[in-house]
Amino acid sequence: MELLTQYDWPGNVRELRNEIEKAVIVCGSNTIDVDDLSGKIGNTQRQETTLDVKVGMAMDEIEKVAIQKTLLETGGNKTKAADILKIPLRTFYRMLEKHGLSKMAK
Repeated sequence: MELLTQYDWPGNVRELRNEIEKAVIVCGSNTIDVDDLSGKIGNTQRQETTLDVKVGMAMDEIEKVAIQKTLLETGGNKTKAADILKIPLRTFYRMLEKHGLSKMAK
């Protein structure tokens, strides 16, 4: 369910309905799994969980990469990014300032 709520749905309700209908047809049980969703939606989750983190990387740099990646995924939407990162919006604003990323966000 979280994956479906995180997707932007550029086609709005029609696109969501079509996606659910396809998943119901494809799934082999009473539960729709990530693998039953189309690639564009299923890949969203896989991309979001992949960060370029290397051993020895400073925590500040890891934090910055996570913020940058999340802002790219949300099209610069700060509220969505803070929700995805599960931090208060006020904290997110402070992190943007700390890492010099304010211009990256809407």
